[in-house]
Amino acid sequence: FEPERLAFELNTEATALSRTTPVEVDLEARYLYGAPASDLPVDGDIDVRPVDSLDGHRGYVFGLTEQPVEPIRRPIDLAARTDEAGRATLEVGLPDLPGSTHPYQGRLIVRVNDTNGRAVERTLELPIEAEAPLIGVKPQFEGDEVEEGATVAFDVILVGPDGARVEGSGLSWKLDRL
Repeated sequence: FEPERLAFELNTEATALSRTTPVEVDLEARYLYGAPASDLPVDGDIDVRPVDSLDGHRGYVFGLTEQPVEPIRRPIDLAARTDEAGRATLEVGLPDLPGSTHPYQGRLIVRVNDTNGRAVERTLELPIEAEAPLIGVKPQFEGDEVEEGATVAFDVILVGPDGARVEGSGLSWKLDRL
C-alpha cells in the first residue's frame, strides 16, 4: 500500500449541472508536505444517474416507473494541467442525455496524477437541470399497500427546471389495477 501524496478539493459556484453550458469547477492541489502540486495532468469522468427525488420536495417521487433510464458514465476531456500554484479551472459539460420523466444526478470524478503516475481521485455531486417541468407524486398513506376498498389520496406537484414549483394545466392521469 502506498499512501496518497496529494490533497485536492473541487469547488464550484454552480448549484446544478447545465445541459447546455459547461460548468466551471476549480481545483487546488497540494502535496501533503505543503508544496503546490504544479504541472500535473488532470482527467476525469462524468457519471449521470436517474433519481426519483428532488431536494426541497421531500416525500415526492418523480418519474414514471415504466420508463427505466440507464446510468451513463463517460470520460470527460479536461485537457488540463495544474499551474505553478497547483490550481486548475475545469470546464465540465454533460453528454447527450435521453429525454426522461426522471430527474438526473451528476457525479464529477476528477483525478490528478502525481509525478509517479498514481492518481488521486475526488468527486463532486450536483443535480442536473431538467429540460422540462417534472411531475412529483406524494402518497398520503403509509407503506406500499392499502386495504381493499380504502380511500387513498395523493399530492401532485409540478417542478420547473430551476427546482421551484410551477403552475401547470393539461396534466392527465391513469389508474391501473394490478
